[in-house]
Amino acid sequence: MFFLKQPSARIAVLLPTFNSARYLGEAIESILRQSWTDLELVVLDGGSTDATAGIVRAHAALDQRVRLAVFPGVHPTQRVDLWLRRTRAEFVALQHSDDISYPHRLARQVRAFEKNPALGVCSAAYRSFWHDREGPAPMEGATIHLKPATHAEIKSQLLFWWVMHAPTLMVRREKILAGGLAFANEFQFANDYWQTVTNIDRLHYLNVPEELSAYRLHAGSDGPRHREHLQREEHVLKERVLRHFGFSFTPRELELHLALRLIPDGQLLVRTRAEHDEARQWLENLRAQNDRRQVFDGPLFSALLDRLGGQITELQSRAA
Repeated sequence: MFFLKQPSARIAVLLPTFNSARYLGEAIESILRQSWTDLELVVLDGGSTDATAGIVRAHAALDQRVRLAVFPGVHPTQRVDLWLRRTRAEFVALQHSDDISYPHRLARQVRAFEKNPALGVCSAAYRSFWHDREGPAPMEGATIHLKPATHAEIKSQLLFWWVMHAPTLMVRREKILAGGLAFANEFQFANDYWQTVTNIDRLHYLNVPEELSAYRLHAGSDGPRHREHLQREEHVLKERVLRHFGFSFTPRELELHLALRLIPDGQLLVRTRAEHDEARQWLENLRAQNDRRQVFDGPLFSALLDRLGGQITELQSRAA
């Protein structure tokens, strides 16, 4: 491993990368232009063979806050775990190599931690945009993605989807180490989701209700390139999440649960009237189980189930 030394800072921004030269410079510059200046930016490279290392070294020559650490062949989340335990920064933030942090992102997140001493992990709302061309990033087709703000709201939705945002994650290092948080390397893409599920009762979570970053979609993004693998991971993960929270289900109910994953985008993977009815029955089953066991906040979880049931009814009426 090779790294460039630099003084400690209050925030360590970790940027995992591998052959990301095309957008890397813009991602780095979005951190160096933060209104919060007491930071170090550590690029955790997996052994890139493109111009990645040269881009990082060029920025390091101009700004001593930039560091390069090379971990050939090491999974991105494992690199993050290693550096979480190496840095002495009070806060650790993530930055993706093809995304853009707004200039006030870090300051807003630190403010959230300072207002809530119990807070261990936070992320924020973001804007997604499609860009697969050379030159300045256009914002055409931009969509703003809001997130549930409070810890109870975040937990109540984990049964269906991950409601944090990886490129804007920030953690209070002392609390997550004491809580045993680790991203590990069990999944290729879903480690952050599983980490939240397993730590939700040990750490306090929050989403800043403000758009703090732009999430770039392009042909090289994980979603378009690895759709089938992502779906296989989702099947394994969703079954594990249900079991983790103590919910019982049949194989058919698991199928229905997986089919509900695209409801926030106005789509369903159940097509027939009978399947819609089955899905609503599964939601009622979940409600009854939670009423007995009180895993999630009752009113919040019921409101979520009502919203999903309403979307099923609406989509069913459109198809009629």
